[in-house]
Amino acid sequence: MTEWIHIPNGALAQVAQYSSQIVSQYKDNAMIEALPSIMSKEEVVQSLSSYPHFDKEERYADSHYRFHMIQQLLGYFQVIPLHIDLENRISRLIRQGYVNRNPIQPNYASQMVQGYADIQRGQIHPNIQTSSSGLTIVGVSGMGKSTAINRILSTMPQIISHSEYNGVQLSAYEVVFLRLECPPDGSIRGLINNFFVELDQLLGTNYMDRFGKNTKLSAASLMPIVSQISRSCNLGILVVDEIQNLSVAKSGGAEKMLSFFVTLSNSIGLPTILIGTPTAQALFRIFALHAAEVVRVTLPGYQ
Repeated sequence: MTEWIHIPNGALAQVAQYSSQIVSQYKDNAMIEALPSIMSKEEVVQSLSSYPHFDKEERYADSHYRFHMIQQLLGYFQVIPLHIDLENRISRLIRQGYVNRNPIQPNYASQMVQGYADIQRGQIHPNIQTSSSGLTIVGVSGMGKSTAINRILSTMPQIISHSEYNGVQLSAYEVVFLRLECPPDGSIRGLINNFFVELDQLLGTNYMDRFGKNTKLSAASLMPIVSQISRSCNLGILVVDEIQNLSVAKSGGAEKMLSFFVTLSNSIGLPTILIGTPTAQALFRIFALHAAEVVRVTLPGYQ
């Protein structure tokens, strides 16, 4: 039976329940063992599909009722092979991202120490032990990019609360996924502030007041802080939607702009998903050049 707790000033968190792993690389890792089981194709279809209620007798209802019944179609979601592929990729990205971030391993503590040193230095030190992967999703507006990703993410708890693992005390939150939308002003600072706000709402923290509203901190100096926060909350995957809103001019150039995502990926092994329209093609190419491994998924209707 799934148990939930309410984080003070935050959201609901699922109490960790650990399950044995078949994949040897995933064994003895609390972050991975607390995730839902890896789903088969049939289970993915069942989890993602949504069909409206149908009663043939409703066809004989008066028109003013039938107008309301039509609204049920807004909740309709038909799973296609692309959705199954996306779920599989995201499932692998999250688990692979946790492989080298195992809280019971000695290098986990050393990574936290390194993160603190990065904040003091104002620059992120690359971690050669981490492996990162990314995913870019391209499609015209209205093709269902965000809907598909949101439905896939909804099959997992967003926050998992850990207290004890195999007899060892483990007081930690695991934020499985964090979804951000690029701000209208198209700046990295605005995107970082969105990061703080979202985590504050989930974990009841005050990152926005401490860091986001601090005008003395530049976007560059905030990057090590974002990296360390991502470590401490055991962030599984970062999803950034509407990437085409990012302005190259306001962000200081395409290289500097996308280095924000690449740095997060390469420094702590945090998988990143970028979602956008074809107008963001140049940004996707730069991201693919700098990240360790990026897979592009193009939705039907755009080639």
